Amino acid sequence: MTKQLNTVLALVLLFTLVGLSGCTEHMGNTANSEIQILSQNIKGDDSFKAVYGSIKNVANREIDEVTVKVRFYDIADGLLWTETTTVNHFAKGETRNFTVTYWYYEPNFDLYDHYTVSVST
Repeated sequence: MTKQLNTVLALVLLFTLVGLSGCTEHMGNTANSEIQILSQNIKGDDSFKAVYGSIKNVANREIDEVTVKVRFYDIADGLLWTETTTVNHFAKGETRNFTVTYWYYEPNFDLYDHYTVSVST
């Protein structure tokens, strides 16, 4: 009975680890005092990963240019790819959406595990 219980527990642990590996989709974000990251999410399949979200200008002025940078990593935190998008003429208090896509034909796409989002002015 104990051997069967140990086998069942080992299988549950194995399935849990397998289920947690791969697209963990954990992310970090780095904002600055002028730009707030309001939301971010990822969708995709075997051909792309699209990170989308929204940012807000919390500065007391219009910002000429904001760069949103998304870094894609493997399970060991090795950088696979970086994509950016730019928001121009970002008015005080304005909220804008962004989307950045990592395509299957880019290097190391099949090793993707997680991403981070950062913004800079």
